[in-house]
Amino acid sequence: MSPRIPKKERTDVPKTEVRPQALGMMPVTHLSLAYLAQSHCDLLIGFKDSEPARYFKEHTELKIAGKASFSVKGLVFNGLSDAFYRGQLPQVILAVPGAQTVDYLVEDILEHLEKLFSLGFFIQKPNYDPVEALLPCFVVAANGIFYHRLLYQLDKGLHNMNVTDDRLLKRIYGKFARGLFDQFDELPYSPGTEIQLEPKRIMKIAGGNLQTQMTIQSTFSSHGLITSIESSVDNPAERLEFENAMRRLNLGILPTLIAEKALTLKQAQAVQAELQEAIFVIGQRRKAFDELETLDLLLMSRRHDSELESKADSIIPGDLTSIKMLAEYASDLNLSAHHERFAGLLEKLSALDLSSAASNNPAS
Repeated sequence: MSPRIPKKERTDVPKTEVRPQALGMMPVTHLSLAYLAQSHCDLLIGFKDSEPARYFKEHTELKIAGKASFSVKGLVFNGLSDAFYRGQLPQVILAVPGAQTVDYLVEDILEHLEKLFSLGFFIQKPNYDPVEALLPCFVVAANGIFYHRLLYQLDKGLHNMNVTDDRLLKRIYGKFARGLFDQFDELPYSPGTEIQLEPKRIMKIAGGNLQTQMTIQSTFSSHGLITSIESSVDNPAERLEFENAMRRLNLGILPTLIAEKALTLKQAQAVQAELQEAIFVIGQRRKAFDELETLDLLLMSRRHDSELESKADSIIPGDLTSIKMLAEYASDLNLSAHHERFAGLLEKLSALDLSSAASNNPAS
């Protein structure tokens, strides 16, 4: 009689773990494809069943302007669970959704986590840490103010799954960092079209726990990417967002209103001074700026991007949602004068044709 093979226990340690030092990007965009073609990342993960993810299931060649085609065979996955069950989930994921599609990213993450919890993957074992073994470190890099909302949506989704262990929840949230590039263009990818190769961009990161930040920096460095960490205040992730909101106000929003004759230069400069003060006051209330900081010192350190006479950037996705969030924060903090200023700016912007900036492109 052949020896009896013991039945596998449901509590066995899963074999499907993140790939150490592997860097993935999510979703499939012009930027993520350009980074993949230049070996700045190892693989891409599309939003589940999105058009680009489905396209690369059937097509393996990526067209590059002025270059030979690049093979993406086996390098593009249809959602997080697809990469996970194929043993290709990277240790770090640089998420570059359009500002209007951050919610799709959260949905994909929660759907994946729900599968892991329901199948018992997060059962604690001796000498085994399921959070580190199974969950990538996420760097969410998009224009806008959304980091607080992202963590709130994760918290709400996990509680709906009856995940209530505070220590476990804290460690899961510690896997999510906020990232900001030194420039944005947020180009979606139309399947079958050529892409332009992109220069490497410098990224600043904040949020997440210390281990997450160290893992991100190490993985980025091994792929030739430059990062720095913002950790000077109690709420460093929102500091990045508020400083970027000032930058986009000066380089995109106000110059556009000047170009569209909605404001004169003198009027825009007055609005600029009022809104910069409002952003700073809100930031201090939310611990994004230190109590001992002054607005003058902050603006002095950022004077290179505060001149309204410079060539205007276009308004990009995330600019309008940033203003809306700042208006909401001002209202929550009972800063009625500042709320009215942001509401007034939104009213002027709504009078312009900004359909391209407000477009919602879930296809990536």
